[in-house]
Amino acid sequence: MRLSTFNARVETVTTKPFFREAFRRTRCIIPASGYYEWQDTPDGKQPHYFTHADDQVISFAGLWDEWKDRATGETLKSCTMIITEPNAMVAEVHDRMPVVLEPDQFTPWLENVAGLEILTSFAEGVL
Repeated sequence: MRLSTFNARVETVTTKPFFREAFRRTRCIIPASGYYEWQDTPDGKQPHYFTHADDQVISFAGLWDEWKDRATGETLKSCTMIITEPNAMVAEVHDRMPVVLEPDQFTPWLENVAGLEILTSFAEGVL
Protein backbone atom coordinates (compact mmCIF):
# COMPACT_ATOMS: atom_id res chain seq x y z
CA MET A 1 0.00 0.00 0.00
CA ARG A 2 1.53 3.28 -1.04
CA LEU A 3 -0.27 5.85 1.04
CA SER A 4 0.96 8.91 2.84
CA THR A 5 -0.16 8.18 6.39
CA PHE A 6 2.27 10.16 8.47
CA ASN A 7 -0.45 12.44 9.86
CA ALA A 8 -3.94 11.61 11.10
CA ARG A 9 -6.39 14.52 11.13
CA VAL A 10 -8.20 14.87 14.45
CA GLU A 11 -11.53 15.49 12.75
CA THR A 12 -11.44 12.12 10.95
CA VAL A 13 -9.26 9.94 13.18
CA THR A 14 -12.27 8.11 14.63
CA THR A 15 -13.98 7.51 11.28
CA LYS A 16 -11.27 6.89 8.66
CA PRO A 17 -10.76 3.13 8.30
CA PHE A 18 -7.00 3.56 8.22
CA PHE A 19 -6.89 5.11 11.74
CA ARG A 20 -10.09 4.31 13.66
CA GLU A 21 -8.98 0.93 15.06
CA ALA A 22 -5.62 2.33 16.16
CA PHE A 23 -7.47 5.21 17.85
CA ARG A 24 -9.47 2.65 19.82
CA ARG A 25 -6.62 0.33 20.80
CA THR A 26 -3.03 1.44 20.07
CA ARG A 27 -2.32 4.98 21.15
CA CYS A 28 1.15 6.29 21.79
CA ILE A 29 3.12 9.40 22.65
CA ILE A 30 5.82 10.53 20.24
CA PRO A 31 8.58 12.53 21.97
CA ALA A 32 10.49 15.14 19.99
CA SER A 33 12.75 18.12 20.53
CA GLY A 34 10.67 20.07 18.02
CA TYR A 35 9.08 19.89 14.61
CA TYR A 36 9.25 21.64 11.25
CA GLU A 37 6.49 23.29 9.29
CA TRP A 38 7.19 24.51 5.79
CA GLN A 39 5.82 27.82 4.57
CA ASP A 40 5.39 28.60 0.89
CA THR A 41 7.14 31.86 0.01
CA PRO A 42 7.92 33.57 -3.32
CA ASP A 43 11.50 32.26 -2.99
CA GLY A 44 10.43 28.67 -2.28
CA LYS A 45 9.60 26.71 0.84
CA GLN A 46 10.86 28.22 4.11
CA PRO A 47 11.31 25.84 7.07
CA HIS A 48 10.22 26.94 10.53
CA TYR A 49 11.35 24.88 13.52
CA PHE A 50 8.97 24.88 16.48
CA THR A 51 10.28 23.92 19.92
CA HIS A 52 8.94 24.11 23.46
CA ALA A 53 9.60 27.62 24.81
CA ASP A 54 11.47 26.22 27.83
CA ASP A 55 13.37 23.57 25.80
CA GLN A 56 11.32 20.67 27.24
CA VAL A 57 10.57 17.62 25.14
CA ILE A 58 7.39 17.98 23.09
CA SER A 59 5.00 15.04 23.40
CA PHE A 60 2.82 14.45 20.35
CA ALA A 61 -0.41 12.45 20.48
CA GLY A 62 0.06 9.47 18.22
CA LEU A 63 -1.23 6.12 17.09
CA TRP A 64 0.73 2.99 16.28
CA ASP A 65 -0.04 -0.24 14.51
CA GLU A 66 1.67 -3.23 13.02
CA TRP A 67 1.18 -4.66 9.59
CA LYS A 68 2.62 -7.32 7.35
CA ASP A 69 4.73 -6.31 4.36
CA ARG A 70 3.22 -8.30 1.49
CA ALA A 71 6.51 -8.44 -0.41
CA THR A 72 8.66 -9.79 2.45
CA GLY A 73 6.17 -11.20 4.92
CA GLU A 74 7.88 -9.16 7.63
CA THR A 75 5.75 -7.67 10.41
CA LEU A 76 6.40 -3.94 10.66
CA LYS A 77 5.41 -1.37 13.24
CA SER A 78 4.55 2.19 12.26
CA CYS A 79 3.12 5.28 13.87
CA THR A 80 1.37 8.50 12.98
CA MET A 81 0.96 11.87 14.66
CA ILE A 82 -2.47 13.36 15.15
CA ILE A 83 -2.80 16.85 13.71
CA THR A 84 -5.33 19.59 14.35
CA GLU A 85 -6.08 23.24 13.63
CA PRO A 86 -3.11 25.51 14.45
CA ASN A 87 -2.91 28.00 17.27
CA ALA A 88 -2.49 31.66 16.21
CA MET A 89 1.32 31.55 16.09
CA VAL A 90 1.57 28.38 14.01
CA ALA A 91 -1.26 29.63 11.74
CA GLU A 92 1.10 32.34 10.49
CA VAL A 93 3.18 29.54 8.93
CA HIS A 94 0.90 26.54 8.36
CA ASP A 95 -2.75 25.51 8.41
CA ARG A 96 -2.25 22.46 10.69
CA MET A 97 -0.20 21.52 13.75
CA PRO A 98 0.47 18.33 15.72
CA VAL A 99 -1.52 17.71 18.87
CA VAL A 100 0.81 18.26 21.82
CA LEU A 101 -0.04 16.52 25.09
CA GLU A 102 0.74 17.87 28.55
CA PRO A 103 2.12 15.44 31.18
CA ASP A 104 -1.22 15.23 33.01
CA GLN A 105 -2.82 14.00 29.76
CA PHE A 106 -0.36 11.12 29.15
CA THR A 107 -2.07 8.44 31.24
CA PRO A 108 -5.65 9.24 30.16
CA TRP A 109 -4.51 9.27 26.52
CA LEU A 110 -2.59 6.00 26.72
CA GLU A 111 -5.31 4.23 28.73
CA ASN A 112 -8.08 5.31 26.30
CA VAL A 113 -9.86 7.27 29.03
CA ALA A 114 -9.49 10.58 27.20
CA GLY A 115 -10.69 11.03 23.66
CA LEU A 116 -11.13 13.79 21.14
CA GLU A 117 -11.67 16.42 23.85
CA ILE A 118 -7.93 16.59 24.59
CA LEU A 119 -6.85 16.65 20.94
CA THR A 120 -6.69 20.42 20.59
CA SER A 121 -4.24 23.11 19.56
CA PHE A 122 -1.36 23.74 21.93
CA ALA A 123 -1.63 26.83 24.13
CA GLU A 124 -0.28 30.15 22.89
CA GLY A 125 3.16 31.16 24.09
CA VAL A 126 4.34 27.63 24.90
CA LEU A 127 6.07 26.96 21.56
